Amino acid sequence: MVPTKKKRLMENQRRDEEEGPSGDIRAGGISKYLYFIKENVSTYWKDLAGQLGFIYTDNNNIRDRNRDAKSRCQDMLEEWQKNNGHGATIEVLMSALKEVQLMNVVDGLKRRYPELQDVC
Repeated sequence: MVPTKKKRLMENQRRDEEEGPSGDIRAGGISKYLYFIKENVSTYWKDLAGQLGFIYTDNNNIRDRNRDAKSRCQDMLEEWQKNNGHGATIEVLMSALKEVQLMNVVDGLKRRYPELQDVC
């Protein structure tokens, strides 16, 4: 049985919680930030996807698998995390958010998660 996206996200969050109170942000540990990012990026998911290295056909596949922007954004973030392993860090993600002019999301992450104050 293939786990649902929600179940995978919950498993990733549980794993991150086991790493420590804030997770190891330098070595990954980004799952706890993905919900916030998805909620705040949603309609700009294609811009972020492009900055993270996704190509047109990847975006079409993600679009076809999901019915709304938030689901597409979450799917894209999970694919990016899966494909990049330990290279999928919050630093890379926050830098990509800055590059696509989503500073409101970067600032929101820093307000909500104090451990990110010195990132980017």
